[in-house]
Amino acid sequence: MRPLIGILLQILLLGTLGTLVAAAEECSASKPCETGCCSKYGCCGLGPDFCSKEVCVNNCERKAECDPGEFGKEYVEKSKCPLNVCCSRHGFCGTTKDFCGNKKVKRPSCSVNDQGFDRVVGYYEGWSSARPCNKFYPEQLPVGVYRHLNYAFASIDPDSFEVIPSLTSDVDMYKRVTNLKKADPDLKVFIAIGGWTFNDPGPTATTFSDIARSEANTKKFAKSLASFMSTYDFDGVDLDWEYPGADDRSGRVEDFETFPVFLRRLKAALKASGGRDGVSLTLPASYWYLQHFDIQAIQKHVDFLNIMSYDLHGTWDKENEWVGPYLNAHTNLTEITQALDLLWRNNISPDKVVLGLAFYGRAFTVASTGCTKPGCEYASGGKKRSCSGEVSVILNSEIDNVVESSAAKAALYKAEAVKVLNYESNQWVAYDDKETFKLKADFARGQCLGGLMVWAVSHDTKDAKYTSALAAAANRKILLKLLECPSGWLRVPRRDGGERENEYMIDEQGCNGISFHQLCCPPGEEVPKCGWYDFNGGKCGGKCPVAMFEIGSNSMYCRSSYQAACCFGTATAMHLHNQCSWSADFPNCNRGECTSDNAELAKSMTGSGDLVNFVIVDSIQGAVSGTPRSQFGMAPMRRIMTRLGADNYRTVFVLAAETLNTAKATIWGYGEPTDAGDMANLLNTNNVGFLNQIRLALGSFVYLNTPIVNPLLVNIMANMRYELGLADQLHQTIHGAASAVHAVARFDEWAADHFETMATNVQEWAFEWIGEALLVWRAQPNHPAYDQMINALQMLGALAGGISVNLDNVPGQ
Repeated sequence: MRPLIGILLQILLLGTLGTLVAAAEECSASKPCETGCCSKYGCCGLGPDFCSKEVCVNNCERKAECDPGEFGKEYVEKSKCPLNVCCSRHGFCGTTKDFCGNKKVKRPSCSVNDQGFDRVVGYYEGWSSARPCNKFYPEQLPVGVYRHLNYAFASIDPDSFEVIPSLTSDVDMYKRVTNLKKADPDLKVFIAIGGWTFNDPGPTATTFSDIARSEANTKKFAKSLASFMSTYDFDGVDLDWEYPGADDRSGRVEDFETFPVFLRRLKAALKASGGRDGVSLTLPASYWYLQHFDIQAIQKHVDFLNIMSYDLHGTWDKENEWVGPYLNAHTNLTEITQALDLLWRNNISPDKVVLGLAFYGRAFTVASTGCTKPGCEYASGGKKRSCSGEVSVILNSEIDNVVESSAAKAALYKAEAVKVLNYESNQWVAYDDKETFKLKADFARGQCLGGLMVWAVSHDTKDAKYTSALAAAANRKILLKLLECPSGWLRVPRRDGGERENEYMIDEQGCNGISFHQLCCPPGEEVPKCGWYDFNGGKCGGKCPVAMFEIGSNSMYCRSSYQAACCFGTATAMHLHNQCSWSADFPNCNRGECTSDNAELAKSMTGSGDLVNFVIVDSIQGAVSGTPRSQFGMAPMRRIMTRLGADNYRTVFVLAAETLNTAKATIWGYGEPTDAGDMANLLNTNNVGFLNQIRLALGSFVYLNTPIVNPLLVNIMANMRYELGLADQLHQTIHGAASAVHAVARFDEWAADHFETMATNVQEWAFEWIGEALLVWRAQPNHPAYDQMINALQMLGALAGGISVNLDNVPGQ
């Protein structure tokens, strides 16, 4: 994913050479031609009229690129041009009218609408969390946008041809990226192998070529790759060979023929290895490099092709006489259209083509602040930014920083579908944003392309602004954001000395494998200082430092015990933890019980080593009843119960189906909506019945929030508060004002906790069974109902994550 030669470089070069050859260039036996053979008549050209023994006096060994029809094999390198481009009458390859005459490329054409793309691919850079600033972590990605995530990059041992991590730190990050599949069962994570620097001069410069030219080497690579993907839970491989056949990138001429054979053997080997058989490939958007790909043969053995339609211009243009040091956008639709034409000339299926977009810009330092439009000259690459750390490259997150700290405003070039920003007087950058993503997405729809791709999702802002913009352009629904607290609540940063920049306290082990636990503090509270402790390189101890309190735990990556999430108790948000204790220590936490003089306040499924625990706090005695008069009776208990509905008070009753009433009553009492044994039986025997039980439980909350039922619930709650207020007044009348029990306030606290507990219990129950079902169905990808069940489970999971009872109009809530 590094600079490519401009898309028009070769075409411009060839067009000019064709003109030179056609001109009456003077040459002789002592004065060679710049291009072509020198004839005895003093003219330069190609073909038998210039290069045959009878007429040639200099440079006679030179051959035309192609045969326009009458040259013959003796005088041409190839009879046809690469990629089916046109051969001019002078023997040069190109795509303009000088080469093709009136021949037109037949482009695919589809209607432009808002249809969503099923395939959206994002590359995640393994080193992005190590940047000095604007770090980006996998959990910051919204769930549901990307169908494929490619982890960039793994490497290959040039001697054994085994796949290996590029960095030792990658292994931990592999897990964090592949764990995203827990929240999105449709997500596939590929390991990307190679990259621009992989083919730089060095030990791996010819590794891809060495593998492709040998069946034995291919077998070694395929076997290692299958094991690597199984070990780290990757679903496929993205091959980023930059570039086969190119002599300036360590390629060999034979790569043109061996690459498709290698892909055929690799695909077959992966299919035979157990299902992790996805294969994608990156393609350059330049004729210069693409001509060495036998793309017609290649497309048969890959699932899709990621075309790198960015980096079309950069500082590498400066010394090139055909392009020059001019301000040009590194991504623009004009040149992208011409790049795709190379594919259409070769009957590539548009459904396999994925259009590349960029979450970064190519920046330049202008030669004159008086000339900052496209086409003006630049003096050098843009200034090295503190986060990207590379001359001429500026991350979109850094572009946002520039805009926020200055009055700079970007200009939209609609036809090219690119934004241009002038900043800091002499800096210029072209990049993509929400508007240009939409323009490019519509272009992709119009050419019937199979999807969109981004290099790189890890260039995004901390709130994933550009992924959200891409979701809108691609019409992909964001299912959830893993690192969001409830509205107004505050995320708790990790501060234990081992944290990365902008890292927060999260637990990947929770939520039955579907999502993440996030440590949040209520609005207005002081955020405590917290961290993960007692990991000890995997030999976990489960203890907090002195003066800190355990608020959670995680046994992931631990060979024994667990690592503790600990916070200092000084913040007010921690006062309850100062007064409470777990009822049992690890590993006996699941036997925990509160004693008679204490009250059960909370349970934890992941506290103290991922087993059930109970929190103990001093018990609070209940209120005393009184007997004020009213139409509902004199005894407070009778009055309160009547407010819930009675023979003489039917206002609050609503007729509902028996199954719904039964489920609602069970949920109200904190019971399991459906017995575990029944759910297990349905999972194995009745798909529809299994899904309907989850729908029924979640539907109970929909029912309670309907315009008919919710106002009645609000009315009941208000009347309950009224009756409890009367009872409290009676108690004070009998026992004195100092004896007030504040029953209404206690009721408000109970109600808030009750409805939250109802929702939490059903969420946990639903997540557990959805998780169980996903495990069962992921193992049956060929089942006729696979797609339907996976989609249904995913939708129910998203619905379960948002259930609650609407108490907006309830006094005290």
